[in-house]
Amino acid sequence: MKKSLAKKLKIITLGVITFLIVFAIIFHNIVIYKVSQVTNVEAKFGEELDGANEDVKFLNVVKNNSKPLDESKFSKLEKPSAFKEVTLFDDDAKNWGTYAGQYGSCGLLIFDANGDDKLDTYFLNPGDNWVRPTDEKGVLKEEPRLQYNALFLNMGNDEAGNPIYKEVDELAKANDTYVKEEILIENYLFPRENLADSRKRKGRNSQTAIAADINGDGLQDILVGNGMEGMVWSSPKTQRVLGQFVRPVGRQANNVRVPMKSQGLGFIKGYQPRDNTNDQRESSNGNEFYGANTIFLNMGDKDNDGIPEWKDVTKETGLSGKRNTFSILAADFDLDGDLDIFEGNAMDEDYWPGGAKALSGGANQLYINQLSETGKLTFIEKSSEMNVDGVYDEDNPMPDYYRVRKLPILPKEYSLAFMSFEPYKPKWLTINGQESEHGQLSWSSVTQDVNHDGYPDIWVANDLGWLRLYINDKGKGFVQPKKYARSDKSGYWMTFSPADFNNDLKEDVFAGNLGGSSMNFAFSYPDPNMILDPVMTVGTMSQQYFANRHRAMHAVIDGNDFRNELETKVKHSKALPPDAALPNNVRPFIPGGRHVPYDINSLDPYEFAWGSTTLDVQNDGRKDLYWIGCLWGSGGGIFPIMGTGPGRLLVNATDKGEKVNFKDLTAEYNVFNILEMKYDKLDSEGHIYRKSPTKNWGKRSMVYSYDLDVWGLQGPDVLQKVSNRSMIQLAEEGRSVVAADINNDGYQDIILRNIGGYDSRKSTGVNLKAKIDGKIRVLPAHDANFPTPTNFEPGDSRVFINTHKGSNYLKVRLEDNTLGSFNKNGVGAKVFVNKDNLMVNRAGGGGFLSNYCGDLHFGLGNKKAETIKIQWPDKEQTVEEFKLGSIANGIVTITKGEGLTSWKENL
Repeated sequence: MKKSLAKKLKIITLGVITFLIVFAIIFHNIVIYKVSQVTNVEAKFGEELDGANEDVKFLNVVKNNSKPLDESKFSKLEKPSAFKEVTLFDDDAKNWGTYAGQYGSCGLLIFDANGDDKLDTYFLNPGDNWVRPTDEKGVLKEEPRLQYNALFLNMGNDEAGNPIYKEVDELAKANDTYVKEEILIENYLFPRENLADSRKRKGRNSQTAIAADINGDGLQDILVGNGMEGMVWSSPKTQRVLGQFVRPVGRQANNVRVPMKSQGLGFIKGYQPRDNTNDQRESSNGNEFYGANTIFLNMGDKDNDGIPEWKDVTKETGLSGKRNTFSILAADFDLDGDLDIFEGNAMDEDYWPGGAKALSGGANQLYINQLSETGKLTFIEKSSEMNVDGVYDEDNPMPDYYRVRKLPILPKEYSLAFMSFEPYKPKWLTINGQESEHGQLSWSSVTQDVNHDGYPDIWVANDLGWLRLYINDKGKGFVQPKKYARSDKSGYWMTFSPADFNNDLKEDVFAGNLGGSSMNFAFSYPDPNMILDPVMTVGTMSQQYFANRHRAMHAVIDGNDFRNELETKVKHSKALPPDAALPNNVRPFIPGGRHVPYDINSLDPYEFAWGSTTLDVQNDGRKDLYWIGCLWGSGGGIFPIMGTGPGRLLVNATDKGEKVNFKDLTAEYNVFNILEMKYDKLDSEGHIYRKSPTKNWGKRSMVYSYDLDVWGLQGPDVLQKVSNRSMIQLAEEGRSVVAADINNDGYQDIILRNIGGYDSRKSTGVNLKAKIDGKIRVLPAHDANFPTPTNFEPGDSRVFINTHKGSNYLKVRLEDNTLGSFNKNGVGAKVFVNKDNLMVNRAGGGGFLSNYCGDLHFGLGNKKAETIKIQWPDKEQTVEEFKLGSIANGIVTITKGEGLTSWKENL
């Protein structure tokens, strides 16, 4: 009996074990299948461009998200008149650095330095440049091309109507009086005494600057934001390996495993990554921090030679700082009558966290001016006290990042199959025993009165994190609202451009992000294995695909309610639309993931943005938008799809109070940030073209805007096809851009700057060479997956002159001479012309490294200016309204309490 029972139990046990084994095998196969589906999600939906064999389910999702355009909106726009590109500056205005060690040293400031009603240009450059340029044969020179900040003064127009710019160094040769003071703004650690002094000296790594009258004497001073020596990916802790993607050189990547290693400083001299934030060095100011900023007071023009003299007051004012500064704002935050200073900062670039599993950042700073209280120009740093430093602490905890929850005991495939995400907070990056500051990574910032109480609030664009809004609490401090546009979604925020895009008399703001290329099939989903313990870029981007907690697309925030984004509709360029505007290229959802909002007929598909600016191209009273940007090299470097921005001009076709309607007229206005571009066949044949790069291209000798590469990326099960336009991959590495009327013809022009590198896209590029053991040898790429290095190509500073004529305009200049006010130019004032056109007077416009500080430019169309209303930046919120008497096409000066005190018509 016992034996029979034992036998039955044995049979049952074996049966159960067999069943469990079979079930486990089946379940394991299901798990592996699901994992493979996660790896290759939506691969089957990428079909041919002509629409044959399109997957109906996929296209229905795209179509349901993409509302049709109202074509009648765009018929009201004036016919485009192409911009004219001109060369106005010499080599001192070019950028002779690279992204590796001078990531942001490529700033641009447009302002009137000497008060002659002509706009001057100040170029910010890396003063500690280690980059070696090349000769005409592509051979590396022995010494680096040292740089300094260069101020070019506007001398008026030539016979063709183009402005003539001359550098201060050249102009000072005519008069040796006060030369030391005139060239001080070169921003050397130890300034030159005279023009004969050598320029082979160390300077500060200048990144951005604003012009503002901070001491109330009526003259425009310069505040320079400097950075530290550093190099992205210089530490093994910040390096990683990229997944597969399509290369922009006419071939498919070979199952790419590209190591993110820097290609610069480490190859030239021994370099040990460290955080220089608290390190000091000697300068003319004594001991100063590596990241110390610089303040130059404008002392006027004592010798009447047209060149202003300057005084360095950084140390005595207490404005020095010590962090890696990428943006500066001047505003009267406490409305006491003087200008305070906000600085947006980031980490030392050795600590760039994109490839790390830990986070890094830098504290922002707020300096409160004591001029009104004491009569002396001094500042007290109060960012922490006023809760605007961006530091994560108990009062301001870090929001959650997300990763796949690891199931206990079971193999990781099971965790990946269920794709259950858990919140976590990354650790802080530590290199060589130095832990990063617990701040955010702030690229740009801008003031805006979002709640219309008269006090300036602050937007901050943070990378690998969250857009931040700090609302001013009546000058006592700042609070972060619980709900505002995109606040619950992380992003890669880069730039701002405020403007009233829908003419409802409430100022909106464009916030630039990585862009819609992150939804392109050519950018593969993150490797699922990396989502379990992700690096920062994977931890954020995976949430765009799987959980809708991250959104890399641009945003326009509603000035009428900062909690909302404005809906945008965009008529794409027929010549060169964004790649992610092709339905077959876009993956708006994945199986098991949450729906990702994506509208093809909107801003969503548009590419990466660094510098951005607003302007009124046609002087029709509607604010247009232009931006540029590329990541780490021309054409996006090792991020050829996701990180390439060819430059985009979106012309506004919005009627008052409507949804924002833009038309992409970059081609028609001839302002792509692509060198050697030819536009002569655009009207007749519908395309644009240029010669191919000599290096790293491998296709025919001419590139046309209709050229498409269709590549297959082979996954474990299926083939996915990706379509990308060849022309877009020829973009320069844009950084900063400003719109301003530099030739005083009443229409705004565009000046932009690109960063340099060993990746020339020119049709004349040659292999990079070096002289080794007396012989000239070609230098190969440091990794087989990288493009072959070319001759060094300095970043061009390009100028596009607006050629429109006929429409009216008005330039408005403000003065505040009232007792107790040191804000002489009315920074922060809201100005309304004809009760239908709004602009805000700023010192710090929000564009990455880019600032215009000058008169407000109003397009009037065929109207004239009849009335003007100003809401002054004071505690009383003084509002004044004046009749202008039907004027146009000139500069009007409005003085607080007096009205129109000056009118200068443009003759």
